[in-house]
Amino acid sequence: MTDGRLLLGIATLIGIAVFFNGLRFSRMTENPWANRLFLGMPIQGSRLPPERIRWLGRLNMILAVALWAVFAAMCFGLLGPLQGIRTIGGAQ
Repeated sequence: MTDGRLLLGIATLIGIAVFFNGLRFSRMTENPWANRLFLGMPIQGSRLPPERIRWLGRLNMILAVALWAVFAAMCFGLLGPLQGIRTIGGAQ
């Protein structure tokens, strides 16, 4: 059985990392993968316009917060009892 506090802590760290990665991409002015090769092949996404990269960064930021809220609801037991998760503030 996993403690909800541990699960929420791990989800928070991952969410912070994804949020700041999205922030990095949302501020880009050019494609960082343009004209780059990996093992002799062009990198997938090297032809994306900068507007699309910024849009993907904003999407990362929004989804990081939304998924953290879902994890918080699971850890506090707002979605009902979940097998394998000991809820925060619930009966021990």
